[in-house]
Amino acid sequence: MSPEAPRMDADTLTAWLMAPCGLLITSPEGQVMAANQRLHDWLGAPRLAGDALEAWLTPSARTLIHWHVVPQLEQACQAEEVHLALKTARGSEIPVLCGIERREVDGRAQWHWALMPIRRKSRLERELIQARRTTERALQDKVTAVAELEALKAELEAHRRELLEQNRHLEHWAYSDALTRLKNRRAFNETLTAWLKEAEDAEGEPLTLALMDIDHFKAINDRHGHPAGDEILQQLAGLMRATFRDHDAIFRVGGEEFAVLLHEADARQAGSAMERLRRAVAAHTWSIDADVTLSVGLADRQVRDSFDSLFVRADHALYRAKRYGRNRIECHDSDAGRP
Repeated sequence: MSPEAPRMDADTLTAWLMAPCGLLITSPEGQVMAANQRLHDWLGAPRLAGDALEAWLTPSARTLIHWHVVPQLEQACQAEEVHLALKTARGSEIPVLCGIERREVDGRAQWHWALMPIRRKSRLERELIQARRTTERALQDKVTAVAELEALKAELEAHRRELLEQNRHLEHWAYSDALTRLKNRRAFNETLTAWLKEAEDAEGEPLTLALMDIDHFKAINDRHGHPAGDEILQQLAGLMRATFRDHDAIFRVGGEEFAVLLHEADARQAGSAMERLRRAVAAHTWSIDADVTLSVGLADRQVRDSFDSLFVRADHALYRAKRYGRNRIECHDSDAGRP
């Protein structure tokens, strides 16, 4: 029989000593008075009686007893479902769930403890804590990944806008004449093809093509030099912009060759517009001492006209303007537009 056993009948004492839970009696001051075999086995201690209970408790358990258990025992004479941690002789910890009662025995107060190990509960709690931490890390990783994706998305969008802007610039230069800032031959080919298609769908909507050359431009270049010739081309482009409507299209299609597509204008209306330009060119004060004049050929769209057929008629009219003395306007299909 253990020397730490309390006084009780033999059957009760046997049950107390061999109980599956830990049983303990302490004084209110915390000195161990008796402990059953189960508690000895858990702690790996050959003797507990006479020890201070605090010696077998973790620091957090001591604090809990001092601030939580003692006040309850003094006020209600019991404390239930108290979670403590015991320290074994080897230094490991045993989490236990305690029920404690304050009793009077022979006129002296005693604390009777019943302790049940909760290793599994503690393990589950640790696993839950670990799972929560893992979840929190995963959530943080997700937040970080989303932030990185948003940053990447913003960067890609910035690159997309930059690429679109570069494409617009490339398209502008692909369809523009660098010297005069008018549209170039490529733009002329595509625009005339598209406008002929639109005019065909519009069933009779007028469209006139004007082709023009600067008269004797080679002689001007030979006499005054190519820089002077370039200035004339640039000034002529300015006069053309000032003469034609916003919805007309002006092109430089060759060295000194230009084209104008006059939308919703028949040959007579186009001739009037070209005459205004011819006079403006003849009256303009140029940067060199030279007479600058234009020869113009007109052709208005006919039913079933193709790009080639309309262009050839306008080119024939331009050839006739040069043959008849230059500085004049000729129309392939009628006398409309002649000065």
